[in-house]
Amino acid sequence: MTKKEEFLKDINNAIAKKEKCSLTVRIDAPDLVKCEQIINPHENLPIKRDYYERAYNDDLELIGNPVIKIVDWYLNINNPCRKKEAPKGEKQCTSYVDAEQ
Repeated sequence: MTKKEEFLKDINNAIAKKEKCSLTVRIDAPDLVKCEQIINPHENLPIKRDYYERAYNDDLELIGNPVIKIVDWYLNINNPCRKKEAPKGEKQCTSYVDAEQ
């Protein structure tokens, strides 16, 4: 399963949940000091899923500018879909939960 397939599967699962949850997407780009965090409310998830499917490649790099990439995502603030250390040589992004503590 590609990163994109995994990401879209998590979004589809979030859309299907009866309890509403938001999706936090962490974006990295070379000129950013820290990762950008975008919070998508549950109501926007179908539209955002379609956007992410069109705009990002299988490695979650923005098709129009591949140096911009999705490095992680979370359902709700305290429920990470996946959590891992940044690959060697890449900058570590502060998670939304850590930033609030």
